[in-house]
This record gives sequence, C-alpha cells and structure tokens, in this order.
Amino acid sequence: MYKYSPPAYLLLTPKGFFFRLRVPRQLQGKIGKGELKKAIRTIDRTLAERQVTETGEYSIYHLSFFG
Repeated sequence: MYKYSPPAYLLLTPKGFFFRLRVPRQLQGKIGKGELKKAIRTIDRTLAERQVTETGEYSIYHLSFFG
C-alpha cells in the first residue's frame, strides 16, 4: 500500500497544514530564523496542496515575517 507523505513545503501538524519556506543561509541572521511557516488553516491535504499551488507556492507575500 502506498503511504502518502506531503510535499516538503507542506508541514502537517495536529492543528493542520502549514506552508514552510527555507530561509537562505545568508538571510538567516537578518531574519533570525532558518524556516518561515504560515498556517494554511485546513487539515485537508488536497485543499492545502491546491491553495499552495494556485497561489504560486503560497506566495511570499502571505508570509508576514517582517511585521
């Protein structure tokens, strides 16, 4: 039986899916993080993948890491 594992940019937690984006090493000192995460607000895998791909990998503009 095939076991599903979500794409690397999706993180499944007990609260639902999160979009995650690795921060380049050169920017980690300025941002203070190695990874940015944003809740997608769904526990449905298909819906999470659709939301991410329809918005161009969950556009960087959805990640409010500067404020």
